[in-house]
Amino acid sequence: METPCSPELAAKTINQPLQTAGDGVGPLYHRRYWVDFDEKPGSETAIMKTLIGNINACSPTVLAEFQKTKGDLRELKVGDEFLVKINGPWDGPVRVVERSSNSFTLQTLRGHLEAGRIQFSIIEQETGWFRLLIESFARSQNRFVDFFYTRVPIIRWIQRMMWTSFCRRFVRDVLPATRGPRSARVTGSVCERTVMR
Repeated sequence: METPCSPELAAKTINQPLQTAGDGVGPLYHRRYWVDFDEKPGSETAIMKTLIGNINACSPTVLAEFQKTKGDLRELKVGDEFLVKINGPWDGPVRVVERSSNSFTLQTLRGHLEAGRIQFSIIEQETGWFRLLIESFARSQNRFVDFFYTRVPIIRWIQRMMWTSFCRRFVRDVLPATRGPRSARVTGSVCERTVMR
């Protein structure tokens, strides 16, 4: 479950304006991370509830923690807000802008080092297996951030490690603990390409 944010920190981050990709600078990066796993047909909604209820169990705590600044800790609705606490000067406020039975989308808010959105979805494949897909479209917040992101490989490596680890922890730790053991193909992969300048 999400961690509640301190009132002092929440007061500084809550209700900030959206920071869309159009507000950012530099290349627009399209990134995709995923993992395939076995589950009963028609389980998308139940799997998504499991993901939402255990989002910090999926996230490597040495890298990031989701702290809820607005909204009920037991639910996830459009308008809810989080501060993603990341080691280093990377903390980022986000808001839920889309929510369906099998997906949710987070949009960055002013103050985030990126400008864009990221979507988490559970998709049933033609093979009968399921896929947790994490897909983002984002630019850097400003030219200073863009300079370091494009020239310091460790930043991109940390980001890639965080989300691929998220996928693996979901199928190896969270699903077996909440829904019983299952087979899994950890085919988590990263597609990072510039789609606009």
